[in-house]
Amino acid sequence: MSETLQMSAGEELFCPQCGYSLRGIQSERCPECGHVLNWERITQSQIPWVHRKQIGRWRAYWRTLKLTMLDSRAISDEVQRAVKLEDALKFRRMTVRLVFVPLAIAIAGLYAWGLWTSSELSFRAWDRDEPGWVKLAAVMDWAMLPVSLAALYLMLLTLTGVQSYFFHPRSIPVVRQNRAVALSYYGCGAVAWLPVSLGAFALVIGLTAAGTLRRMPLVVTALVWIVGMSLVVLPPICGWVNMIRLLGKTTQCGRVRQLAMAVSLPLLWAALIAIVGIGIPAAYAFVCLVALSLK
Repeated sequence: MSETLQMSAGEELFCPQCGYSLRGIQSERCPECGHVLNWERITQSQIPWVHRKQIGRWRAYWRTLKLTMLDSRAISDEVQRAVKLEDALKFRRMTVRLVFVPLAIAIAGLYAWGLWTSSELSFRAWDRDEPGWVKLAAVMDWAMLPVSLAALYLMLLTLTGVQSYFFHPRSIPVVRQNRAVALSYYGCGAVAWLPVSLGAFALVIGLTAAGTLRRMPLVVTALVWIVGMSLVVLPPICGWVNMIRLLGKTTQCGRVRQLAMAVSLPLLWAALIAIVGIGIPAAYAFVCLVALSLK
């Protein structure tokens, strides 16, 4: 227990039950609430991502993702011990990359296919003696892709970080605020299922549009819709619920703050998707139309 008495402020421990500071405490129970203290568990992080050098980066990531989706308490309990913001931010960036890469490949493929099938202008403008505005249109066509991908990456970064603004109420110590903010980044794990959700949605819509589902028995059609829509709806709902739980357990805030985040977070997500993910490419397209109209 001697190492517990020599902890710095950044390594200060808190009771997992009531949040009482355990600095200088040697008892087996919390003096505030009487909770039995497991000192070995309290002083060692239970987040697999923290131990990625020992267990492997991929295994640590997926184990941590499982915790964020199914056992938010294991993540929230980390507020009682030192939490490295750098680890949490690396987990966030890993999540963003895992989502961005498959979506970027899909967008690039669809975009190239769309240009090839809809018009030969963008591909052959440089092979002929075309006017300058035609070549400008070709450049603008191809520039839409990097603009869209940049908007997608920026959208994912903001989606996985906006929840952190709710995790530092002034009613708790600064040390605990910093830990809660760091842990909030682990709550972004639900975003990792976005490619699966979008893929399931596209598959169901595609099968419906092609008339494939109409030729199937009603039971099979209903099952496809139920499974497909479940993959679309459940990940964000699960992430939303776990984020609310994480807020309550890490900050021990009241119902009002939890309710405020419960209402605000989906609105913020929708706003970020509309403004960043859709708004930036739309603004670029508008600028292109204006520029070409002035030819």
